Order: sequence, then C-alpha cells, then structure tokens
Amino acid sequence: QAVLFCGGLLFAAVYDIRTRTVSDGVCILIAMAGLITLSPASLLGAFLCAAPFYIGSGLGMNGAGDVTLCAAAGFVLGPSRMTAGLMLFIALYGVYVLADILIAWLRHRPCVESCPLVPFLAAGFIPAYFFA
Repeated sequence: QAVLFCGGLLFAAVYDIRTRTVSDGVCILIAMAGLITLSPASLLGAFLCAAPFYIGSGLGMNGAGDVTLCAAAGFVLGPSRMTAGLMLFIALYGVYVLADILIAWLRHRPCVESCPLVPFLAAGFIPAYFFA
C-alpha cells in the first residue's frame, strides 16, 4: 500500500509540475491502494479531504484533478491522517505563497498567478501516511 500510495503521489507531483494536469490513472491507482485496508473511515476521509477542494474548484481556485487526487488520498489515509496531511499541506503552501510575495515585493515584479498544488499535497500526505 505504501509503495502504491507514495509512488502515485510522487508521479502525480512530477506530472503536475510538467503538464499542470492530474492523471485520472494515478487517482485510480491511489484509490486502489486504499482498497487494501478498506474501512468505513476511509470513505469519511475521502469525503472530508475532497470537500474543501471541491468548493475551491467551484470558485475557480483549483482544478478538478486536485479534487479527485485528494479524494483518493483521503480514501487511503482516513480522517485522522488526512487532517494531519492537510495541515502540513497548508503550512507548506503558505510558506511558498509568503516567499513568493516577499520575492515579488523585493524584485518589484508581480506575484506568480498560479502554481501546481499536487507537489504540496504530496509533501503533506506522504509524511502523514507514515507518521500520523
């Protein structure tokens, strides 16, 4: 399960950096890793993880691929580890955004309008899988 989950997230992160899309096959692979240890909490984790990204997708803040990837990762992690992973994701992404704002202000240039989220999601979910 760890190999499928971590390998899928790492592949999705690299693929998202290169193409700005999330492959449906990777989401299916990660969800299949969740079937190895299926429990009712897995479904709750999938729903809770995907809900904020689904709302953000409706507001135009992220894409639908991020929603499906988060649902698949939440299915593997369950509610408690998913919450830890999202907190780590928020912290890492917040540091990136603040650094971008600071660099833009120092160099007198505009901030980056968008960036791929999957690398930050992977950086949050992989440690949560092992340590939460």
